This record gives sequence, structure tokens and C-alpha cells, in this order.
Amino acid sequence: MEEKKAEARAANELGVYICDNDVRCEKAWKIAGDFISKHSTSSNKPDPEIKSGKLIISRTPDTDNDLSLAISKIDLGDRKQKLFLDIKCRDSSIGAELCASKKVQYIRSAFKEYLETSMMD
Repeated sequence: MEEKKAEARAANELGVYICDNDVRCEKAWKIAGDFISKHSTSSNKPDPEIKSGKLIISRTPDTDNDLSLAISKIDLGDRKQKLFLDIKCRDSSIGAELCASKKVQYIRSAFKEYLETSMMD
């Protein structure tokens, strides 16, 4: 039981969502694109720069205060998939501070809950 709690806590901190069937995974993938549009600040353009069946990436950070989000879909076999959120900041000292900030930690930890809540609608 403690091991499952630790896994769930780690998944939240890393920005990971695991879905256990094709229908849920497809729905979660669509919602993940909305999450990127909502939380990415790069170039103030909410549309992803790259969008495929396995990867969604927002635009590269233009300023020290920009966040670029990427979500990848990883097949785990047995109809399970993992959605992994990655957050990039500009390659600068201010960008590094931003990526280490509570704001970025919050976005990462909010990913799984956002998907789960949105899928209930």
C-alpha cells in the first residue's frame, strides 16, 4: 500500500498520467493538448508548434519568463499508455530559476489531476 502511494506521489511530481485502456488514453491525449495551451507561455501563442499522435510541443521559450510544455505518449503494452509532461525554460539563469520554481512544480503536479477531472465531464 505504501509503495502505491509513493508511486502516485512520484507520478504527480514528475507530471505523469497512466491510462489503462484505449478509450481513456485517447480522451486523455486530447485533454493533454488543452493543458499545454492553457499553461504554455511561450510567444503567447497557445497553439502547439508540433502535434502528432505521440508528441505535442508548444513553442520554444523566447524570453526568460516563458514556459514551453511538451507531452509525450509512451506505449506500456497491454493497452496501457503513459502521458509524460516535460517543461522547458529558456537557457539562462532566470530561465533555470523559473524551471526550479514553485510555479513549475505546481504545473507539473496539476497535470494528472487536470486530466482526471476533465475526463469526468
